[in-house]
Amino acid sequence: MNSLYVFWKYDLYPYCLGDKAKEILPNGNFRVYGYQEMIVKPIMILEESEGIALMEKIQELKENYEKECSELKTRYKKELFKIAPFIPEHTLYLKEAE
Repeated sequence: MNSLYVFWKYDLYPYCLGDKAKEILPNGNFRVYGYQEMIVKPIMILEESEGIALMEKIQELKENYEKECSELKTRYKKELFKIAPFIPEHTLYLKEAE
């Protein structure tokens, strides 16, 4: 088997995961090297080098997304506590906003 890289659905952004294929199963699914050799149903199959390059781009987007989401949450939580200072200090939200 040529070295392949497979992507499969995931429920959180970026809505897919990917890894190098270890084995193609008779039903068309793949066993991957990582993820405890999980068996996955591919949504995209690429040559390994192409898959790795694409996953690097996807990972960069994911990191930017998470950073911006975190900044946005902090900003809006701070605004909330300015207009509603009665929210108890022991709340998780207050600790995150500091």
